[in-house]
This record gives sequence, structure tokens and C-alpha cells, in this order.
Amino acid sequence: NASVSSGAWNNAANWSGGQIPNAAGDVARFTTPPRTTYAASLPEDVTLGKLIFEHAIRSVSVQGPAALTFDNPGAAAAEIQFSTSTSTASNTISAPIRIADAEGLAVDVGRGKTLLLSNGIA
Repeated sequence: NASVSSGAWNNAANWSGGQIPNAAGDVARFTTPPRTTYAASLPEDVTLGKLIFEHAIRSVSVQGPAALTFDNPGAAAAEIQFSTSTSTASNTISAPIRIADAEGLAVDVGRGKTLLLSNGIA
């Protein structure tokens, strides 16, 4: 579990506790960012088990050029999830998405929220 605060994904200073989520089963949380719009850049490939958007109103963009791979070991599918406190947020993943999980990828956006996947899923 790690929560991002700002900037490039691979910078430990941008994550709570200095732990960069980048392994199968890791969880990354976007909590309330300090700006209206927040962009996290992926300068190198990242692997996660779960990506959680936990903010109200603000928008988050996860950008390439590198890919975001979802892989959650075990019987559960990898996930992209919006928490219940996320009200009208509109989020974008423009990095290429890869699904390495045998169970696939579960996406729970919820009512009144938007998730744009703009660079394809492989």
C-alpha cells in the first residue's frame, strides 16, 4: 500500500513511506492531490495488483510513455477501483495497459464517475 503525493511514479519521495508500488500484487492509492488536476508520469514500466482512486472531485492522469501492467497473484483479479468517497472525479490512464493476471482486470468506476483508458489494453 502506497499513496502518491506528486510527480514521477519512480521517485520514492513522491510516495508515502518512500515505498514505490511496482510489483505484482502491489497497491497504489491516489489520495487527495494538492492540485485540481494531478498527473503521474511513468518513465519506466510499472506493475500493480490494484490501483485505487481515493479522492473527491479532483482529476488524476496516469501517463506514459511506459506501460502499466496489472498482475495480482492468487485467485482474485487485478483491479482498478474508485473508493466510495470519490464523488465526480474524472480520471485518465493514457499509459498503455497490459493485463498479466490470469483472472483478468476488474474495473469498478461507480456511478457518476469517469475513467478514460486512452491508449489501449493488451
